[in-house]
Amino acid sequence: MRVARSETLGGTRTVDMMRCLKNLRKPFKGILGSRKEQEGYSLIEVLVGVAILGVVGVGFLSALSSGYLALILADEKTMAEALTRTEFEDIRSLPFDADAVGYTDTELGYDIVVSVVNVDDSGSPSPIQKWTVSVSHDGSEVLTTSSYKVDPNRNL
Repeated sequence: MRVARSETLGGTRTVDMMRCLKNLRKPFKGILGSRKEQEGYSLIEVLVGVAILGVVGVGFLSALSSGYLALILADEKTMAEALTRTEFEDIRSLPFDADAVGYTDTELGYDIVVSVVNVDDSGSPSPIQKWTVSVSHDGSEVLTTSSYKVDPNRNL
């Protein structure tokens, strides 16, 4: 916008307000021309806009769904680890029994299977046992962990 300036007696510059206001009254011309030339959006513009929104929306919903599945799997794994830890604490608190057998338990919708195998190198009762805890949920195995238990009164 061109602004005209005039000098006053004191040497300061003032803006010619009339010319400035006249320039502001001119009709605005945008990139596509004046408003009279463009009355609305065409069907193609609307369809392209809807298609772009659709692609963005599908991508967002897909990411949301994947995140939710990852959250469910992480929660299932965390619960299985907590149940396994609890079972091993119970096993460690029991006295050593050479004739121990496994058992099955159900807690909070999770199936827990505990098995015991005597580690035997000879024909005598073994002072070492391998305990395995398997946790499954909805018919699929989530976590299997093994640990050993040793008879404190063993003769090695």
